Amino acid sequence: PAGNYTLTYQICQVTNPTNCDTAIVTVPVYTPSIELLKEGTYVDSNLPSGVSVGDTITYAFTITNTSTIALTNIIITDPIVTIIGGPLATLAAGASDSTTFTAVYTVTQADIDAGQVNNLATATGTPPSGPPATDDSSDPTPCTTCEPVVGCPTCTITPLIDAVNDTYNSVACDGTGTIGNILSNDTYGSNPVNSNSNSQVTLTILSGNNPNIIIDNSGAITMTSAVPVGSYTYTYQICSTVSPNTCDIATVIINIIDTTDPTWTTPIPLPQDITVSCSNIPVTPILTATDSCSTPIVTHVQIITPGNCQGNYTIVNTWTATDASNNDIVHVQTITVQDTTAPTFVETLPTNVTFLLFKILQLLY
Repeated sequence: PAGNYTLTYQICQVTNPTNCDTAIVTVPVYTPSIELLKEGTYVDSNLPSGVSVGDTITYAFTITNTSTIALTNIIITDPIVTIIGGPLATLAAGASDSTTFTAVYTVTQADIDAGQVNNLATATGTPPSGPPATDDSSDPTPCTTCEPVVGCPTCTITPLIDAVNDTYNSVACDGTGTIGNILSNDTYGSNPVNSNSNSQVTLTILSGNNPNIIIDNSGAITMTSAVPVGSYTYTYQICSTVSPNTCDIATVIINIIDTTDPTWTTPIPLPQDITVSCSNIPVTPILTATDSCSTPIVTHVQIITPGNCQGNYTIVNTWTATDASNNDIVHVQTITVQDTTAPTFVETLPTNVTFLLFKILQLLY
């Protein structure tokens, strides 16, 4: 085994055996060894947003000299990428280096179809003597939910995380409860994101805010109360729990609509059709209305139509309540006016007079 071994020996003169001397020899025995860690980070570097051909994976390498002697001329080889940096001239025993070597891989359609990129690199260091030290890479934060690579248990597996844009249309402004889940069509590696336990990714809302629209850590969208009509956009990011730099960003658009008519509030009951005399025409009331999502505007139109004779006519009152989405309700009242009162004389009418017959004759003769 590796270590320093001490040998004590003595030499004596052949012709004078008592003439001797003793010395100590230390023999170092070493086994050159090296360790290579390789971590891949997905980068959404190519439009459109989300995993697509041309995106990249950046690889970071950490080399540790695990032997008891210095190693020189340290290099990394990789079958699918070109290594940037190196060779490393020397690395002391027990020392590590994580800045000399990097690599960038370009994602292909085959990688997208597989849902992950598998890769293995090899580090080689030269000892003072003997065969070189070598090590196949391993991943410091292995993807436990990715598809295992047959024959390569230490391969660095980089899942391709894909956050997909969502649009929720025709969401009722006065509805409450769960609208949907923004993670339902997102993928992590070759598998759908687990929106129930959310164990594969962490979810962060980057922009968008309405106090009545809640997106929780599992991705569920919930409306807690009425929301004004309009379009609401949220931007979110999902990142791998085992590789926090492996992330993707998507947007969610929630289109709130109002298809419900307003309702009358006062007066209750509403004015009904009536027949009145011209002296008893009621005062036109003011109607008010309410709406779940906006404040309705109430308008009133009055039309008077003459009847078949003077004093007879109809009054039609039409009230319309319209909300911000042009939903409306209409109430119509018809007042039939009839003249049922006889006319009266303006002047003083003559009174009846009684005359005696002989008085009339006297007047005549």
